[in-house]
Amino acid sequence: MSAPILVPPNERRVVQWSELSDAARAEFVSCAWIGSDGRYWPLTGQFAGTEGAFVTGPIDGMVHVPFEGVWTSPAYGPPRFERTVDGRREIHLQVGLMSSSRLGWYNTEARFWQGCTKNSTGYWSLTTRTHGQLWIPMQLAETAKCALPDDPTVGGMPVAVHEILLAADGEPRWRRPPTFVGPWVSRTGKTSGVIRIANRGTEPAWPLFFIDAPGKVWLGDGPNAFVAEGQNPLDDWPRLEKLFGIPMFDELTGLSRRTRDAHMIEVPELAAGEHAVVDTDPTHRIAITAQDPVDNLVKKFIRNSELLNWLLSSYGDTGLPLLQRFKGQGFSVPIPPRSVASIPVKHERVGGKIWVQLDQVFESALA
Repeated sequence: MSAPILVPPNERRVVQWSELSDAARAEFVSCAWIGSDGRYWPLTGQFAGTEGAFVTGPIDGMVHVPFEGVWTSPAYGPPRFERTVDGRREIHLQVGLMSSSRLGWYNTEARFWQGCTKNSTGYWSLTTRTHGQLWIPMQLAETAKCALPDDPTVGGMPVAVHEILLAADGEPRWRRPPTFVGPWVSRTGKTSGVIRIANRGTEPAWPLFFIDAPGKVWLGDGPNAFVAEGQNPLDDWPRLEKLFGIPMFDELTGLSRRTRDAHMIEVPELAAGEHAVVDTDPTHRIAITAQDPVDNLVKKFIRNSELLNWLLSSYGDTGLPLLQRFKGQGFSVPIPPRSVASIPVKHERVGGKIWVQLDQVFESALA
């Protein structure tokens, strides 16, 4: 095997973008289906059909997020707009499935449908140069339609074209791997600090906290500051716009910074081994520990007695799961889109650790 040929630095030439090959530019818009069984099926783009499956026509439902408008009809006036709610995301397409022993595609039909079913979730994926690979979890919404020719074996390379309707269960927007930061560690003389995390998506995102026990912990209800590049990321989010101060623009870096006094949410005291997960999304309301307790009559009796509850501090509350111990406290401020946010945190135990995870959600995969 011969050694690779190395080009001296002084002999390397600068290639103009217009002179690059299509493969080097990587400007293809590639669609793929990742089955619930883990198989990867390239359907459009540079590698379309390499597994024996390909799209045979236009794909409907990939561009805009479906929504429904809520309107009220007053007795003596025209209908008034109230709000919008997300609709069910559906993607409609035609897929050709080909089996050919000469090309190495064996039993393509069976392999494809094992990972595309009505009860299990696969992933519709779209890869662009702008955002990289994004996906939406989807499954079959109805029976696939397939019309076979009179003799599907004519030509020695049978192709069955299936009309498929995929539907998303829940969030209809595109997503990519979440950002994960940590751990932030509480130190002697510095039990409070900030965790910086990026929201590269185009939608506000709610942080997910992982907390090391034991100890008392405080989490910021949203960031106390965020930095963004270019246009104001809150232009489309007037509710968030009102929470933050006037942006400070740095002409040297092209970044703007906005600050606020973030309200701190007190997490109920965690006992030893009660490592906790707190999801700040108000629609989820999840706060669990590794040792969520089993309640008993003694703890119930103490909670119902104001005197005993005062004398024994929070012992009665230890019979409740973490979410109930929050006693109605909740989070209301997400992380702004297209920004790097600073979230204030506090852990009173020296050595206590806090991690943060943030979903990356996109309104459009193409823009």
